[in-house]
Amino acid sequence: MEKSGYDAHRETLLALPKGKIIAIFDKTDPRKVRDVLGDHVILVSGSPNSLLIGGTPQKVDDYMKSMLNDCKDGGMMIYLGADGGISGDARPENVKALIVAVEVWEVLGRGFR
Repeated sequence: MEKSGYDAHRETLLALPKGKIIAIFDKTDPRKVRDVLGDHVILVSGSPNSLLIGGTPQKVDDYMKSMLNDCKDGGMMIYLGADGGISGDARPENVKALIVAVEVWEVLGRGFR
């Protein structure tokens, strides 16, 4: 993912009350945000449009499982098309795979560690 204009300000969110901030970094790997902010914020992320457009349902599932496993601690909201909404060019089978992955891995992922 490309670097967002907000990356330089991630650490400043630590000055705000823990657990009261919803952080959306649309062009930053959510793992990097979680590494810096830990469980201080509720992280909003999802599948990048490039994956929804050019990937496969299996790649979408793999990405979501990995991201949820790595980032869910501290609170997380999934935003479909996290980098600007779902593109009109997204493959319908990949959008469906994203929704199914969130449903499946949200339930099964409760035991992730």
